[in-house]
Amino acid sequence: MRTPAKGWGLFAAESIPKGAFVAEYLGEIISTEEARRRWLFQVEHKLPNYIICVREHGEHMILRTLIDPQLKGNAARFINHSCTPNLAFHTVRGPLAAFPSAALFAVRSIPPGEELSFDYGDALGASVGNGGACRRVAPLAEQRIPCRCDSSECRGFLPNDAMLV
Repeated sequence: MRTPAKGWGLFAAESIPKGAFVAEYLGEIISTEEARRRWLFQVEHKLPNYIICVREHGEHMILRTLIDPQLKGNAARFINHSCTPNLAFHTVRGPLAAFPSAALFAVRSIPPGEELSFDYGDALGASVGNGGACRRVAPLAEQRIPCRCDSSECRGFLPNDAMLV
């Protein structure tokens, strides 16, 4: 459904209990170079960016997986950012999985009709949670995207991952 200030959004069709799995963020796994190329193209043509960067913190390294659902994704790409989200982003990796799954779970009970949201900064290891998604990167401070979550705890801008630009 279209939102007045944020473009497309995803809304709860029914009540969602706290802790429930809501969606997996699906898409094409791409390289950092391809993410940069796509991001620059999207900026130039004023297209939306749905790329997320999943970071997994290992004992001696940080693994980054970039997921772009633009062409091969699901409805989760329409879940907007909030500085006080109702979903939490968790990285899940099976014992034989080459890539992690990006799973979204309800952090509180969500009534029908409420817009679903998660903190895009979770994957950056920023502010909230222990895994998550870095989306909508911008190379310069003046190009940062304003946050439109309307939360009383709003940080003003969407999180970004400087490694992609």
